[in-house]
Amino acid sequence: MKYENNSFVKKAIAGDLLAIGLALRIFSNPQRRYYDPALAKKLWLTLKSLSKMNPEAMCFLGEMYLYGSPYGRIPPKGIALIELAAKNESTNAIINIATWYMFGLCGYPKDSTRALQMIENDNSERATSMRKLFLEYSEAPIHRTHK
Repeated sequence: MKYENNSFVKKAIAGDLLAIGLALRIFSNPQRRYYDPALAKKLWLTLKSLSKMNPEAMCFLGEMYLYGSPYGRIPPKGIALIELAAKNESTNAIINIATWYMFGLCGYPKDSTRALQMIENDNSERATSMRKLFLEYSEAPIHRTHK
């Protein structure tokens, strides 16, 4: 693990979720020149450990399983983790599930009303942007004719 003394890597190992995500992309890809499987495994284990205490980390781990991670893609496990993170009030998980309702993804029925209800009281910048996007999408002529 020749990169472990890098300040960015130290932040990741210390539990910074953004740093973990970026570091996993850099160090877990065998096609990148910085490929370091031992460091990638350490970062993965750090994320898994954090996910037991932090709903946002749990959501992030769920996203990794859902969309693909260095250790495979297991969509049912990813969905379950994101649902559990939402129950534990992870803003990102709630937005993920609202998106699934909006577009009928991940086994959720298409329900724009439910999608908007899920994020209506969240004043975060991301939720505000998603509400605007959902409203524009649901009002688009192509979608109104199919209701």
